[in-house]
Amino acid sequence: MKLLKPLDFAAAAIVAAMAVAAALPGLTHTDPATLAAAVTTDSGVITLPLDLDNSYEINSHGHTLVIHIDGGTLSVTEADCPDRLCMKAGKISRAGQTIICVPARVLIEIKGGEPIADIIAG
Repeated sequence: MKLLKPLDFAAAAIVAAMAVAAALPGLTHTDPATLAAAVTTDSGVITLPLDLDNSYEINSHGHTLVIHIDGGTLSVTEADCPDRLCMKAGKISRAGQTIICVPARVLIEIKGGEPIADIIAG
């Protein structure tokens, strides 16, 4: 049986501290005032701030989507496309998250703040 040395405990404590430090940014919520949703259609890009609760109707390629912003989160609450996958995507609130409606050719992406990949990378 191998005994642990004091340096082994120190190394384990450092690794644990690094893991906690890497997880902390993911536990906090980015200020919605620094985030916006870029809604891209064939007609161009519309920017919607996430700090103002509101609903927006987007018409594209014969389809209508209703985008709802509430408390810094964005979701598609109504859609007349056949599969309604954009509605099933749920709520998004972090930079880099997206919702796509292929039949309407609409891309919704959260911009600003700290990208989700940076949070995971620590």
